[in-house]
Amino acid sequence: MYKQLTEIERNYIETSLNQRIPVKDIAGSISRSLATITREIKRNRVYAAYNYDRNQCSLKTDCRKRHACGNQACDKRCNVCPLCNKSCPSFFVLSCKTRDQSPYSCNGCSKRGRCRLDKFFYISSKAQKLAACRLSESRAVIQITEEELAKLNHTVTRGLRKKQPLYHIIASSDLPVSQSTVYRYIDKGILDARNIDLPKKVGWKIKTCRKVPTGVIPGYRINKTYLDYLVFADANPDIEVVQMDLVEGSGSKNFLTFTFTRSRLLLAFLIPDKTQNSVREAFDALERAMGYRLFKKLFRLILTDNGTEFQNHQILEFTAGGARRAQIFYCDPYCSFQKGACEKNHTYIRIFLPKGSNFDCLSQNKINRMLNNINSVYRPSTKENAPFSQLSPTLERMVKLLGLVRINPEDVVLGPSVLK
Repeated sequence: MYKQLTEIERNYIETSLNQRIPVKDIAGSISRSLATITREIKRNRVYAAYNYDRNQCSLKTDCRKRHACGNQACDKRCNVCPLCNKSCPSFFVLSCKTRDQSPYSCNGCSKRGRCRLDKFFYISSKAQKLAACRLSESRAVIQITEEELAKLNHTVTRGLRKKQPLYHIIASSDLPVSQSTVYRYIDKGILDARNIDLPKKVGWKIKTCRKVPTGVIPGYRINKTYLDYLVFADANPDIEVVQMDLVEGSGSKNFLTFTFTRSRLLLAFLIPDKTQNSVREAFDALERAMGYRLFKKLFRLILTDNGTEFQNHQILEFTAGGARRAQIFYCDPYCSFQKGACEKNHTYIRIFLPKGSNFDCLSQNKINRMLNNINSVYRPSTKENAPFSQLSPTLERMVKLLGLVRINPEDVVLGPSVLK
């Protein structure tokens, strides 16, 4: 994948040119092609005129011409006049192997103190500014055809009206632009879609001050901390991590959610209230639907937060008969980023059901329709594909047992209309 040269790389190029290191060696040191370094030097070098002798003709030593510029009143010979460069038909510019051939700059030249030619210097700070300016100018204009723009406008506008994420629209439609370009087109009003159609344009709520952790580990967290989880995960790299959380509704019902970190597959189940018994009953029902062996294989390692509904980990880790079915660990307090895959999936749920929504009138069938659309969305975290495309054979069995199905990318809808 092509990437712009960084400021650090440009600093290295300048330092190397000052030390007379060949361009080929510079390219090899920063793992760039020779053409890239050569083009960088030629495009971003700075011109420095030699102001004491402006005549740059290679024939001026033996030249005896007069009045080459057409001014008959001039009493100077043309070889000492700067107008010779533009007026004389015999003008032939002086060349320099260092300046006009590799390395195309005068940075490391030992003769530059006494050289009477115009010079070029590569200065990293100025090169960075020139490159940034050129990049900005290239993005200021629309670089696609009218037909491509019309297709882009139709596809993006239609997708956003279905509440589809912008990345999903671009990845599933094979559009000839990047996500940042589409954001810029929308911001400038080039497309019919507007910023109000983009959920991420809405500002995040300002966080209030939090309690300072005391450092005392509660009893339920002993040997169940995030550090313990990291040790267990390193010792068992083949086990997929499942992140568990609760999405609260304004009524009595809530969602118990599971996110499989490798595929980003989201599961959500309605529970009647926010209690430990309700969570345990959801575990038991899920185990009965899948079978003990499949449940244990998929939910062996679970990471969750410190909510009171999860603190009695023993009733979740063991079946009614005392057989272990899971291993539960807890994130650090106020560190929701430690289960970021789960939190990201919750943002999709909130598109369907914003905060303050009542879940009491929902059924599991409606929730499954919501999950089908969420798990069909293309994402960068799933290697530019949808979670349904990343399933292992074991996960495919579970998805089939739960009645979840993939939605065609163009038919994906993220919005409350799915739940009606």
